[in-house]
Amino acid sequence: MNQQTCQRVKDILRDFVQQTAQQARQQDYSLEELKQEYPFQSLFFRDEALVAFKYQRSIVTKLGQRLYPRLVEAIAQERYRHIYRDYRLSVTLDSNWWQTIDQIVSELRMASRKPDHQRELNTILVTPSSGREEERLIVLDIFLADFSPGPLYLELKTLKPNLDICDETKRKILAFEAFMHSEGQPVMVGKYKVQRPNRQAKGFLAFPYGIRNRYTHHFTQRVMDMSQEVLIGAELWDLLGGDGTFEQLLAIVDEVRRETPLL
Repeated sequence: MNQQTCQRVKDILRDFVQQTAQQARQQDYSLEELKQEYPFQSLFFRDEALVAFKYQRSIVTKLGQRLYPRLVEAIAQERYRHIYRDYRLSVTLDSNWWQTIDQIVSELRMASRKPDHQRELNTILVTPSSGREEERLIVLDIFLADFSPGPLYLELKTLKPNLDICDETKRKILAFEAFMHSEGQPVMVGKYKVQRPNRQAKGFLAFPYGIRNRYTHHFTQRVMDMSQEVLIGAELWDLLGGDGTFEQLLAIVDEVRRETPLL
């Protein structure tokens, strides 16, 4: 990251901490009420830790909704211009292709097949046409239309998504790539034209934190091809900003942490 990007990231982190801390202080958490609300957690957390536990549950939600998308956008802006959050993409595929996608996801959910992204995508692309097109709207968490080498879709989630979230993300990734890889009219994304077929287009389930060799969440591993469809921690940030971006991000986080008071 260049100096401007680093400063932008620092400003986002500082602003998030200040706003979140202010909102947390406005909450009047009575220790007795917390012990009633979390009686079993109080076996493990002493008074100060129990209050921190309550704050943590609220902060985790805010991290996913407010912080991670802003950081992704800020870091990507150093290299790319056409970056969108919650992008509504109209995907038109042959109805047989949609049926194939739905069948693949259903079989993965039931653990009757093992995830293999390239095989799944090839199966969709060679499915015989029915002659009937079907349009579905999919919402992309993060869409980098001008990403190099091809359009990039990221679905930002916490480390342990439930089975329904894994299913829906898998369906969106397969639909996105099948649409982008197939012949068809270019897609106008704002003023940017995405040509089709674009066989470099990629979709990922992206976790903003975590370590791959320690990741064992069953639902993700059941549905997703871990090597082809999942980014964990440093892999996400380095993909967006280049090698070393995650280490820079950690340094900025530590700097902001030292500058701001604890809750």
